[in-house]
Amino acid sequence: MRLTVWNDQSSMLRDRLGALMGSGVQGLLLVLVILALFLRPSVALWVAVGIPIALLGATFLLLVFGITINLNSIIGFILVLGMLVDDAVVVGEAAYVSQRSGTGQLAGAIDGTERVLVPVTFGVLTTVAAFLPMLYMTGTAGTVLANVGAVVVCCLALSLVECLFVLPAHLGHRSESLPFGEFGMVLLAILVLGAVALAPSLRFGIALGVVAIGLVWAAQLWGGLQRLGAAFTRIQVRFEQAFDEFSEQRFRRIVRATLERPALPLNAGLGPGLIA
Repeated sequence: MRLTVWNDQSSMLRDRLGALMGSGVQGLLLVLVILALFLRPSVALWVAVGIPIALLGATFLLLVFGITINLNSIIGFILVLGMLVDDAVVVGEAAYVSQRSGTGQLAGAIDGTERVLVPVTFGVLTTVAAFLPMLYMTGTAGTVLANVGAVVVCCLALSLVECLFVLPAHLGHRSESLPFGEFGMVLLAILVLGAVALAPSLRFGIALGVVAIGLVWAAQLWGGLQRLGAAFTRIQVRFEQAFDEFSEQRFRRIVRATLERPALPLNAGLGPGLIA
C-alpha cells in the first residue's frame, strides 16, 4: 500500500501568501523611506504601523463572517494592499502641515484630520461602493468575487477607522518612550524589512533582522545613532526645502499656465491617441 499526495493546493496558497508578504514588505519600505524624507520619521512610522493593524482587524472581521484564509481571500488582500495606506498618508500629511504652521502638536493633529475628514471618508466609501455588489453575486464566479469583495470592504473599513481615530492620537502626542527614538525606530524598521525582503528564506531574514536589532542597539549605546539622526535631519531639511521650492514656484507656474490655457492639456492628452 502506498500513500500519494494528489491535487495538493497548499503550494498555491503558500505562493500567494508569499506574494502578499513580499508586496506588504515592499509597500512598508516605500512608506517608511518616502514619508521619512518628505514629512517626519514619526509620521512615517505611525502610517506604516496602520497597514498591519488594518490587515489584522480585517482578518478578525472575516473570521466573524465565516470567511477563511483561502486562495480567493488572499487575492483580495493583495488587491487592497495598495489602497490601505492612501488615506493614512493624506491624514498624516495634513496633520504635519498643520503642526508646522504653529498650531501645536495635539491641536495640529486634530485640525489636520478635520480638514481632510470629508474627502478621506468619501474616498473610502466610493471604493467600498464599487466592491460591495460583489458580495451579492451568485454562482462559481460569485463565490470567488464575494471573498475578494468582503476582504476589500473589511480592510478599507478598518483602515478608515485607524487613520481617523488611532493615527491622529499618535501624531498628536510625541512619543518620548520609544526605545531608539523616532529616527532609530524608523531605521530599525527599514533594516528589518529590508532583511526580510532580500533574504532567500524567511528564517534567514528573521536572523538578519535580529542582527539589525543588535546593530541599532549598539549604535544607540555608542552614540552613533544620534549622529546618524542629526545627519538625516540635515538631509531631510535640504530635501524638504528643495521640494517646497519646486512645488511653490515651478509647479505652481505650470498649474497656473494649465488653468489659463485649458486647451493645452486637452491637446496633450488627445494628441498621442489621435496620432496612433
